[in-house]
Amino acid sequence: MSYTNGLDDPTLYFNTVLYTGDASSPRTISGVGFSPDWVWCKNRTTANDNRLVDQVRGANKELSSNRTLAEYSDNSDGNLTAFTSDGFTITQGSANINNWNKNTDSYVVWNWLAGGTASSNTDGTITSTVSANTTAGFSIATWTGTGSNGSVGHGLGGVDFMIIKDRDNSRNWYTWNKTFAYNDRIKLDTNSAKETATDNMTALPDSTKINMSTSTQNNGSGINYVGYFFKRKKATASSEATQEMEMQMEHLFIQDLNQLL
Repeated sequence: MSYTNGLDDPTLYFNTVLYTGDASSPRTISGVGFSPDWVWCKNRTTANDNRLVDQVRGANKELSSNRTLAEYSDNSDGNLTAFTSDGFTITQGSANINNWNKNTDSYVVWNWLAGGTASSNTDGTITSTVSANTTAGFSIATWTGTGSNGSVGHGLGGVDFMIIKDRDNSRNWYTWNKTFAYNDRIKLDTNSAKETATDNMTALPDSTKINMSTSTQNNGSGINYVGYFFKRKKATASSEATQEMEMQMEHLFIQDLNQLL
């Protein structure tokens, strides 16, 4: 079936790759199907941190979603050092070889396609740097907080779910989805329940921006942040595909009816 809004094949925008470590360095992982803008890696064999790297912050700059750590670039732990047209390149670390390519360990990597090279976004009172894929409903944004009430553009036309992390300090990951009140949040790196934070957002996200208070969680003075934003998209079938599906359903209904007679 063909669709009119470019969502015929979801793997063009999000794809999962499995591989087995071989301890080689450098090593290129391919098979993603596109040049990923956000890569989330997890060792499936050994207890080890989640590793998140994106093209907006740059290669060799990791965050760990299960920990509050600030962004780090410790090559002794191994790292993603480059993005390629069909995946990425990793190097082996001397101190902790489990992260990306330990010999015989199994890995899973989730890959998202945003909008490629990021550009300046002035939809909010705080200028952000955004890579947005409006077809798939995913964007990455970075910005520097002001410590005063403000807003940041996300580039999507709306937000249903978002994840925000302070890049400079040890701080919780902050998540929000559209079923929450504007000042509710869940911490990604803990198992705690949803909480209400009066210094979080001042209003619900709108079609161009998120509206932030003075919280160091997303808008501390001089602090650098990254946000991952998602907007639900529904595939729209072409008129020909819709007619074909209706004819198939009618045919199946008649078959079932004849079996009952």
